[in-house]
Amino acid sequence: MADTTHSQGVYLAQGAAELVVASGGDVTVESGGDINAESGGSITLASGADLTLAAGATFSVNGAAQKSVVGGIHTTTSDEATANAVAIVSGLTTIAAIHVQVLDATNNVVTVDADVTEAAGTITIADGVTYNTVAGQLIQWSAIGV
Repeated sequence: MADTTHSQGVYLAQGAAELVVASGGDVTVESGGDINAESGGSITLASGADLTLAAGATFSVNGAAQKSVVGGIHTTTSDEATANAVAIVSGLTTIAAIHVQVLDATNNVVTVDADVTEAAGTITIADGVTYNTVAGQLIQWSAIGV
């Protein structure tokens, strides 16, 4: 809970080793700046807190190459239905993980056995044994890559 004896949005709590960012306050890390949690330190997000990566933001895990998270919603066209496939350009060069969910006009999941492939950052969703590309389907997709 914020200390009401301080009027600024960011302050050091008296008698404690705590930097407080009160409602309306911000901590800005300028270009070239870093926030580092040393070995044994941690960063905790409480239940209900958000961590947001802006478009173009990157992250790394265990020193692995930085990854970007991209995604969107695509509505299939009649041309795509005729071609029996949808090609979505992700903006990534290489994709490490893909999530695709296809919904019909009544929001039922119909992905089932769609043939989902990726090449050079383009995600292709093609007809499977029972899945058929139909105009007006919503494709919710996300990808992690570089």
